[in-house]
Amino acid sequence: MKELDSLEKPILNDWSLDSFDQKLSEEDIEKYAEKCKDLKSGLDNSNKIPSVLCGKILRNLYSVLNKDDNNVNNCRNFNIWLASIKKKYIYTSDEIQSHFNKTEFNGKKLYQLHSCSFDWLYNEHEIDDIIKLYNFNEHIKSIKEKISSIINEKYSAFCKYVYDCIKIYKRLNTTYCKENENNPSSTLCHELKKFPLHYRTYILELDELKDKNFPSLESYTSDNEIDCLSEDDISRIHSSLLKKYRRVGSNTQTMDGRTVEHHAAGSTNKYGFFDDLAVYQTNEASSLKVSGMKWITFACTNVDWNEERYKVKATNLCEKFIKYYYFLSFNMGYNMPNESKYVEYLNYWLKNVITLENDENFAKFFYESLIKIFDAFQLKKELLHKVDDIDDKVFNNMKTLYNLYDNYNKIENERIQSNDVKSKCEEYVNNCKTSYLEGIDKYQKSNDHDFYLALKEFDALYRNVQYRSASCRGVILAPLPELRKLEANPQKKTVQAPSKMCTLEENYTTDGDTTGNDKYENILKNLSFYKYYSTLSSSTNLNGYTDEYCSKVERLKDKYPWICKLCRLFSKNLIDISKLEDEQKRKEKCFYFQYWIYDQIRKKLSGKNNYEPDVVLTLLDVALNINFNLRNNHCTMIYDSSISMEGWKEMKELHDYFEGYDNIKSYRPSDGDGEKLLCEYLTHINELYEKHIKESCVCIRKPNFFCLEKFPHYFKCDKKYYPNALLSSFKCNMEETSQSVESLFKSVTIDNESLTKSITSPEACTGLLCDPFYVFNLLAFGVLGLFSTFFVFYKFTPLGSRFQRKSLKKKQFLYAVQERDRHHSLAEDSERAYGNPSRRRLQLAYQAE
Repeated sequence: MKELDSLEKPILNDWSLDSFDQKLSEEDIEKYAEKCKDLKSGLDNSNKIPSVLCGKILRNLYSVLNKDDNNVNNCRNFNIWLASIKKKYIYTSDEIQSHFNKTEFNGKKLYQLHSCSFDWLYNEHEIDDIIKLYNFNEHIKSIKEKISSIINEKYSAFCKYVYDCIKIYKRLNTTYCKENENNPSSTLCHELKKFPLHYRTYILELDELKDKNFPSLESYTSDNEIDCLSEDDISRIHSSLLKKYRRVGSNTQTMDGRTVEHHAAGSTNKYGFFDDLAVYQTNEASSLKVSGMKWITFACTNVDWNEERYKVKATNLCEKFIKYYYFLSFNMGYNMPNESKYVEYLNYWLKNVITLENDENFAKFFYESLIKIFDAFQLKKELLHKVDDIDDKVFNNMKTLYNLYDNYNKIENERIQSNDVKSKCEEYVNNCKTSYLEGIDKYQKSNDHDFYLALKEFDALYRNVQYRSASCRGVILAPLPELRKLEANPQKKTVQAPSKMCTLEENYTTDGDTTGNDKYENILKNLSFYKYYSTLSSSTNLNGYTDEYCSKVERLKDKYPWICKLCRLFSKNLIDISKLEDEQKRKEKCFYFQYWIYDQIRKKLSGKNNYEPDVVLTLLDVALNINFNLRNNHCTMIYDSSISMEGWKEMKELHDYFEGYDNIKSYRPSDGDGEKLLCEYLTHINELYEKHIKESCVCIRKPNFFCLEKFPHYFKCDKKYYPNALLSSFKCNMEETSQSVESLFKSVTIDNESLTKSITSPEACTGLLCDPFYVFNLLAFGVLGLFSTFFVFYKFTPLGSRFQRKSLKKKQFLYAVQERDRHHSLAEDSERAYGNPSRRRLQLAYQAE
């Protein structure tokens, strides 16, 4: 029967309820027409017609009450049938009760005199659980004949179902029947009494299930549910752990199709927030659709707007602004690394909305009123001095970047009808070219260095959009106009000598011209694992590498005399790595290369903590051209302005420690100074290990202890690598603050109860611990509308929707610079893509053919 679609399907059997839903006979109609208003012949057999439902209820009720044989089962099934009708057609309990009352005879209601009760009517929020328990009692007896197929085909689902029934039994029995033991008319309590016997007989004592470790009802805990894990569950947990336990403040990179994450230091570029434009736009659309937030309207209305003429307009904008902020603050702030970026975008959004009003007086009024809005919603800490009027020139630059990223996203993501592909793709490309020319013009007039870097980043991003595009792969996308950096002081350079080409006449070595070499390299440089860094730094045979690629760095060599030599090494190493035939070795060397190049830049910048973006972006441009010409077996370069040089240094140090662990473990210093330096090195690594383990590892205890590595290429989550043990074996003086390995790993281990909640309630959970699809909930507010504390609950669409793919699922955007094989599929991209779109990281993606 269709009504049962609204109920959870029983895992053991189908319901046998058709007899209750049979069409009313002429005899039934004649018998119940007097009590059921408008009941007559010719009506559809639809339970949504009140008179038809009335007739069926009375017929079924009298039938159940008049049958003594198997009466309990009949009563239970009648309850289930009636519950399904009520749920399907949204009848109220009073409406159902009114039909029962029609059984009154001589002042008494017949149904009340019989042992069949309908207690669920008054606890209707429990009906799904009650029906699940009824189903268990009715069909568990048939398990013997089905147990083989259940174990082989759907044991995990069956196991979870049984544990659900145990929890339901314990809760309902305590809630409704402990004080109702003497009530023989309670159908619910009667069913609950059956459960322990059925569970013992058909679960605990069944030979086929004895090795499945089902507990007694008395000894059951949520830990038992770990035993229900299937291989799919394990896979889902692995994936969910990686998603759920990302720290806010980490970025994700993928090299060679594998996931590597690193830690954000915060970009200073005032234009660096458009990378997530598609996510911002989706959040904005969602915030406009949401209902049930009247308290926001209430609070905005009660802001002390001191100009009556602007009150309505200001209230409306206040409401939109606050809703949008809440959506962004949860979906971006909770899941994205660069927390400040969504606030920067919100500031741009507000400026744009106000500008569209074309009313300077209103703009001034609203910006002056922001402090009152922040007060009303207690957002001073979050937004004061962060949301404010933007300089018009900067805002106009932002509008250009908005248009660039908006059209880029359309090229990358939009599914275009086949007959419109060429025209649409060309339209979006032309829009990008127009906006980019506009951006170049604005840059040349303002010499805004941040804007220059933002345009240059977009250029590198745009070059690879064709290989990421959902619809435009078959369309040749025209390149953007060339962007040239302005001289710092052009007015002083009336006569300029011809620029010297990047040649090999500089005779210094890469090692010789670096400053601030790390003292611990004196330990590592003689170990076998570390020697590849020397190969990367070697200037031997540079004559074979022409000026073809490094001409792009010539303009930088006056400021950075070492850039030509480094560029030659850079291009040589990229080409050499591509020649390695062993795929695994290529991947390994590619990681070394990644850490090497940033370490070289850091050292040459005399230990500066921040990027020189122009250096990195120019080298990125070189790599784009190299890998375009190589076509196959590429290595990767990543650019992310949010990672500090210190961040790259720590990543390299951790990578080197884990790569060289066996070498380090067997290393024996030749003298006391060497021993002291080794202990200092291990102490330093121990500090890094303890600093980063909580953001790098997630472990669970059962069914077997294991850990997931979020940053597998520079942090391994195996207890044996804890440097504390090496400190002890080398007899170093150990800090008292150092933790034991068990204590340290306990801090990154999830308790089983939290884990099983997500496993056993998949309909309510999208990740390991039930991703919280809500923003904030209003807890309390004063009578004048001033909120003391508040969180607004709002449940969004399930994981898998477009929004979650963009935000919560955190799809990784990769940018392959080579011309990919035409058979390269989006599915391949998807397999490579995992993590966070918080920065559109620019990288040259290695791809083995």
